[in-house]
Amino acid sequence: MSKTAQITLGIVIAIVIIGGVAWWWSASQNGGAAVNAPAPTAPSSPAATTPAAPQTAPQGTVLATGNADSNTALNSDLAQIDGQMNGMSGDNASINQGINDQPVSQAQL
Repeated sequence: MSKTAQITLGIVIAIVIIGGVAWWWSASQNGGAAVNAPAPTAPSSPAATTPAAPQTAPQGTVLATGNADSNTALNSDLAQIDGQMNGMSGDNASINQGINDQPVSQAQL
C-alpha cells in the first residue's frame, strides 16, 4: 500500500472514530431521549368541580392505557419478554463467536 493511501486511510479512520465518539457523547448528554419523541401535552382541566371517585379496574378489564391487567395478559407479556431475551442471548452468542473467530490462512493460487 502506498504512503498516500496509508495516510488517507488513517485520516478516514480518525474521522469515523471522532464522529462516533461525538455522537455517543451527545446521545449520553440528553439522557438517551428519542429524537422523534412526542411533545408533552398540557393536562386538561376537569369539567366537574366535584372530586372524582378513585379509579380502580376490576380483574380482567382493559385499562385506559390499553394494557390488560389479567394474569393471562401478564403471563403473555412475560412469555414475549422471555422470547426476546432468548433471541438476544442467541444474538450475543453469534457476536461473541464472530469476535473470537480465528483467521484462516489462505492458499495462493
